[in-house]
Amino acid sequence: AHQINLVVGDVLKIKIPLIRVVDRALELIKWFNNHSIALGLFKAEQLTFQTTFLVLILPVLTHWTSHFLSLDRLCELETAFVRLVASPETRKRLS
Repeated sequence: AHQINLVVGDVLKIKIPLIRVVDRALELIKWFNNHSIALGLFKAEQLTFQTTFLVLILPVLTHWTSHFLSLDRLCELETAFVRLVASPETRKRLS
């Protein structure tokens, strides 16, 4: 497993555009996790169209699988993000 982590790490170093996307995704996760009002609105938005709230996963630096799971979760929550950002009520509460 350690060898695979090293190989994947080397591959990711080559793929600069991919790293930029991952960095932006991590910034988004950190921002929501550090802003309780926004996180609460995000949770409420999820619960309007599904029965459970899925948390944002902050990956562990040395485990590439946690990065995959983190990005996969963001993709899974895309609808909630889009609906939250598009909502006029959200803009009122956050301004």
